[in-house]
Amino acid sequence: MPPCRAPRDLEARAAVQREVTALLLKGAIEEVTDLYGVLRQTLCSAESLGSMETGVGSIDFEQVPSGSEIHHGNSDLSTGGSASRGLGNMESMATLIPLGRVHKRPFQAALQARWDQSSQGWDVQIALGAWFVLTTQVWLLPWLSQGVLIVCPLPENEVFTDASLRGWGAHLAEHIASGVWDLAQSSLLINALELEAVSLALQAFLPFLKNSHVRLHADIMTVASYVNRQGGTRSLSLSDSACRILSWCDSRHILLSAVYLRGSLNVLADTLSRGDKVVHSEWTLSHQSLQRLWVQIKKPLIDLFATRFSARLPLFVSPFPDPLAWGVNALELNWSNLTAYAFPPFCLLGKVLRKVEFERPALVLVAPFWPSQHWFPDLLRLAVRPPIPLAIGKGELLQPRSGIAALTRILRF
Repeated sequence: MPPCRAPRDLEARAAVQREVTALLLKGAIEEVTDLYGVLRQTLCSAESLGSMETGVGSIDFEQVPSGSEIHHGNSDLSTGGSASRGLGNMESMATLIPLGRVHKRPFQAALQARWDQSSQGWDVQIALGAWFVLTTQVWLLPWLSQGVLIVCPLPENEVFTDASLRGWGAHLAEHIASGVWDLAQSSLLINALELEAVSLALQAFLPFLKNSHVRLHADIMTVASYVNRQGGTRSLSLSDSACRILSWCDSRHILLSAVYLRGSLNVLADTLSRGDKVVHSEWTLSHQSLQRLWVQIKKPLIDLFATRFSARLPLFVSPFPDPLAWGVNALELNWSNLTAYAFPPFCLLGKVLRKVEFERPALVLVAPFWPSQHWFPDLLRLAVRPPIPLAIGKGELLQPRSGIAALTRILRF
C-alpha cells in the first residue's frame, strides 16, 4: 500500500490545482467572451428584439442566424480557428472542474456540425447564433471555479449491469433489479440499450447510492468509455445518454466511474436481463427430486455450481462475484476435506473429475448416464459406491428463476 500523503502536501497540491484551474478558466472565459462580443455585434443590428436572458445580455434568438451556413468574408462572424481555440481551452480544463467534458460536449457537437477543419481550414467564418449561446453560456457561470477532488476515493458501491434485446438486469450487493423494454426502447441498438440499462439501474438503487462513489461494471467497452470520458464524438446519441446519466448522478452527489467486465463474468446481470430465456449454466434439480436422494445419502452443506436462484443447499459457490455466495468459481477453490454437492454444466464434467482425483473431496456428483463420453470411465473409477440412478420426472429439471423446465419426461441420471 502506498504511503499516505501528509495533509500539508495535499493542501499544497490543492492550492496549485486551484491556481492552474483559475488560469485555464480565465483563458476559456476570455475566448468565449470574445466570441460573445462578435455575437452581440451581429445581434445589435436587428431592429426588433424579443429577448431571452442568457447571462451575457438579452439575446433575440429569432434574429440570430441558424449557424448551419458557412460564410466567407463577413467581418462580424467568427472563424473556425477562434471557435477551435475556445474548444481547446474547455478541454484543457476537463479534468479540473466538475463534469468538464459533459459541459464541453454540446459546443463540440454543434461546432462539428458547422465546421470541418480538414476541408474548410482555420480561416473559414462561421455564423454564430442561438446554438452558440445555448452551448457556451454555462462556461460563464461562477461554479466552474469549484474544482474537483485531487485523490479519487475508493468506490463504496459496485453496480453490475447488462442489457439484452429483451430487457435489462442489474445487481448491487444482495439487491437485484430488472425489466423488459417497451416498444420504443426495443428498437434501439445494443450500445444504447446498455446505457439505458445503466440509467435504470442507478435509479432503482438510488437509496443505496447517494453521496458515494459508484463503480459501474459493464460488459461492453463502449459503455465504460463513454462514462469515463464523459461522452464522446463517434455517436452523438450515446454521448447525450452518457452525459445525461452523469449529470443525473452529479445532482445526487454520486461520483460514477466504470470498468469493463467480461461477459462471461457478468452472469447474474446477464441472466436478469434475459427474463424467461434459457440460461445454460442455471439448470438444476427440483427440491422434490433431491429429497429422494438425501434419503439415501447424507445431505451436504455446499452447492458447488449454483447461483442465488439455483442453489439447493444453505451455502453455494457462484460462477461470478455475489455477496450471498460462499465462494466464487468452484474450479479455482481447494476441494480438499470438503463435503459438497455438485451438478455442474455437462461440458465441465471432465475438469470436475480431474479435480476430484487430485483433491479427494467427499462429493455428491450428479451426472448423466452417458457411457460414450470420454469422462465416463473416470466417473466409474472414482466413485466410492455404485451410482444411484435418479428418475427425473417432467418438470424436475428446471431453471428456478424463469420456471423453464426440460421437456424430456424421464432422464436417466
